[in-house]
Amino acid sequence: LAGVYAAQGRPDLARDLYTRAIATLEAVSEPEFLAEAYVELGDLELGEGRREQASALGRRGLELGERVGLARARSQAHALLGRVAEQRGQLEQARQELQAARQIDQAAGAHLRVAEQDLALARLQLRSGQRAEAARAAAAVAATAEAQSARLLQLEALVLAGRCRQGLGEREPARALFEAAARVVEELRERAAGDAADRQRAFEAQVAPYLGLYELAAEEGDVARALGTAEQARARVLVEALREGRVPLALAPDERARESALKDALASAEAGLEAEAEREAPQPARLASS
Repeated sequence: LAGVYAAQGRPDLARDLYTRAIATLEAVSEPEFLAEAYVELGDLELGEGRREQASALGRRGLELGERVGLARARSQAHALLGRVAEQRGQLEQARQELQAARQIDQAAGAHLRVAEQDLALARLQLRSGQRAEAARAAAAVAATAEAQSARLLQLEALVLAGRCRQGLGEREPARALFEAAARVVEELRERAAGDAADRQRAFEAQVAPYLGLYELAAEEGDVARALGTAEQARARVLVEALREGRVPLALAPDERARESALKDALASAEAGLEAEAEREAPQPARLASS
């Protein structure tokens, strides 16, 4: 239940339930569930910007996992500590933590979790300016995820690979990756499966392929295609919001701020595109900066 509240953007309720669950699990000595609760509460705290609390919970989960030999708990704790380090800008420390998580998952034969760690490592490569390496790593994750029918992971990997190719100036490969990601979005929409956290990740990731396609079209001065993909992005958000029953009151303050900023950016971009559409010869440079 705490995880559901966290996915719905209700951190105070989630934190209260996690805290109560931890107290109960500590009292009855359930190390596996306790370690999981430490990490999930740590993720919640990290999402709220409380890095010190997240780090402390990650270390508690890691210590417990090491003491009783819980491979999954150790992996989850290392991954959390990696995310904390990344937020702090400590990219090498983040890489070491994620590599540790990957090694544990690989030894356990947890192939999808290995792929998840590889995607996190690819994001670090992108942050470090290693676009080509990140693109190759993300494409490999997308192939693994597709083979395992892990569509959400496949979507995230395709989008990251597309962003990398876009950053390298490779527009056609980037377009192909964003289009492949858009097809995965449609499949996810039709299935509408997964737990609350997966559905929230899908909700956040579903617009990314269309924004990528929009940016490529804008860079090329293709007004009609840019407007079309902007409308597709808007439609996907509306459909999923209605499906999930999401309303503004259910959003956390930071989510409301991000939503407002995205709406403003989209409105500004569309206004620029419509203005260019009225010109006899649209200017690609001006479109790309909209």
